[in-house]
Amino acid sequence: MTDWNSYEGFAPATGVKALRDHAHEARTALSNVFADSTLNEIRQGSLERAQSASEVHVRAGESIQRAIDKAQPGTIINVAEGVYREKLDIKRDGITLRGHGRAVIDMGDKPLSGAVINISGRRDVTIDGFEIRNVKGGEVPTAIRVDGASSNIKIINNDIHGIKSNRNAHGIAVFGDRAQPLRDVLIQDNRVHDLKLGQSEAVVINGNVEGFKIIGNTIRDNDNIGIDIIGGEGVGRKGIDRARKGLIAGNLISNIDTRKNPTYNRMSAAGIYVDGGGDITIRDNVVKNSNYGIELASERKGWAATDIRVFGNRIENSHLAAISLGGGKASNGGVSNSRIENNTLTGNTRIWKQNNVRNVHIGDNKTF
Repeated sequence: MTDWNSYEGFAPATGVKALRDHAHEARTALSNVFADSTLNEIRQGSLERAQSASEVHVRAGESIQRAIDKAQPGTIINVAEGVYREKLDIKRDGITLRGHGRAVIDMGDKPLSGAVINISGRRDVTIDGFEIRNVKGGEVPTAIRVDGASSNIKIINNDIHGIKSNRNAHGIAVFGDRAQPLRDVLIQDNRVHDLKLGQSEAVVINGNVEGFKIIGNTIRDNDNIGIDIIGGEGVGRKGIDRARKGLIAGNLISNIDTRKNPTYNRMSAAGIYVDGGGDITIRDNVVKNSNYGIELASERKGWAATDIRVFGNRIENSHLAAISLGGGKASNGGVSNSRIENNTLTGNTRIWKQNNVRNVHIGDNKTF
C-alpha cells in the first residue's frame, strides 16, 4: 500500500480534469489521487476481517452499548435500521460498529456533554455507516471523539448533522492528549454538515497525533472551520504537541462562514485550516463559498504551520482570500517551509500573505 503520509517532494498531479459541480468533483479527484487502489485495499482488509471475525446483531429497540460491552476483540456489531437514543463508549479494542440501512443515533436536542460515540485509548476500532444528529450543548457536544493513545481508528461513511453549541462543538474530533502519540486515523467518506460550532471546528485533529488521512468527505454549511489541524494549543503537551504526518485529499468543502456565528458575527473561517500542524499534504480538494479557502498559520507566538504542501486544489468564490498565509497579527505565529503550487483559484484569486511567513514557495497557480 502506498504510504501517502510520507509524501516528500512528490510531483504535483497533472492532467486532473477540471472538477465539475458538487460531490462529483471531489470523487473525480479522489479516484485520480488513489488510482493505486489504496481505498480498495482498505475495503478489502475490512472484508477479510469480516469473514474471520464474529458478528452480532442489534435490532431497533435494543441497546448498542450492551452489545459493545459484551463484544470480544474482532467482533463486528451490525446495527439494524432504526432510531437509537444512547451515548456509546467503545470499551474494547478490535471492534467494528457498522450501521445498516438508516441506522440513526438521535439525541433529541437534549443538553449533552461530551461525545455521542467516545473512543479513548483504544486500538483497531471502526465506526461505519451511522447518522448522528440533534446533539446540543452542554459541554462541547461532539458526534465522534477519539482521544488518548488510540491507534488504527477508522471513521467512515457517517452522516453527522445538527450538532449545536454557541460555545464549542465538533462533528469529528481527534485529540492526542497523552505522551504516546495517537496514531493512524482514517476519516473517510463522511458527510459533516449544518453544524453550529461556536469557537470550534467541524473536523479537528489536535495535539500529539501522528499519521492521519482525511479523504473524500463532504463538509458543508457550517458556521466555523471545516477541517482544522492544530499544534501548540496545549492538548498534546505531555508529548509532541503538534498534529503531523497527515493527508487531506479529495474532500468537498462548501459554505463555511462565521457571519451568523454569535462568537464572531464576521467572516473569519477557512474551509481547511492548518493552525500549527506539521508535515501535511493538502491536495485535490474542492473548497467553495467560504470565508477563506485554505489557511496556513498559527495563532500562538513562536509556533508555525510547517512543511505544508498545498497543490492540485480548486478554490472557488472565497469571501476574503482563496489562500491565507501567516498570523493575523505580528504577535501570532505563522507558516514556514511550505509550498503552494498548481492550485486553481476562481472568483476571488487572492493569496494573502500576513505575518511571520517564512520560506514559502508560491508558484504555477491558475487564476480565473
